[in-house]
Amino acid sequence: MISYAYWFDVPLTCLACGTTTAGSSARLSVSGLNSEPRGDRWVHAGDVLPIYEGDFSDAFVTLRPPEEASPVVALAQWGCPACHDIQWVKLDFEKIDGSHHRFVTAGTVPLSPDLFNQTHYVSHSLADWLASNPGEETGALLKIVDPALG
Repeated sequence: MISYAYWFDVPLTCLACGTTTAGSSARLSVSGLNSEPRGDRWVHAGDVLPIYEGDFSDAFVTLRPPEEASPVVALAQWGCPACHDIQWVKLDFEKIDGSHHRFVTAGTVPLSPDLFNQTHYVSHSLADWLASNPGEETGALLKIVDPALG
């Protein structure tokens, strides 16, 4: 099956240079989450999407499954179009039913143990990012996510 991307039409502020990208200029996408036969799709806050629980596991590494009634939190990687710094965006979804989720919001975030403890899914590129950004903080983060990254 071909997997298409959801492109998130949200403003994002770069944590490195402070540039705010408006809407589609943010160029934030997630592949593997969209299995619609119509191809890529632009998504806005409030849109209800045909996303099954398994679609999250296809698009991301599962840190922990979300509780039944809790929001779904995923971390996607994003590159600032102004300074090209690679950073992380927290995506929040609300479960509507077993096959639909509402996209609520997205925003750039610094990685932290607290963030990982509330996150259900992370980008497959997290392992490479952690390996290329060594340090004490990265080591602490790796201890939290290492079992999931395997």
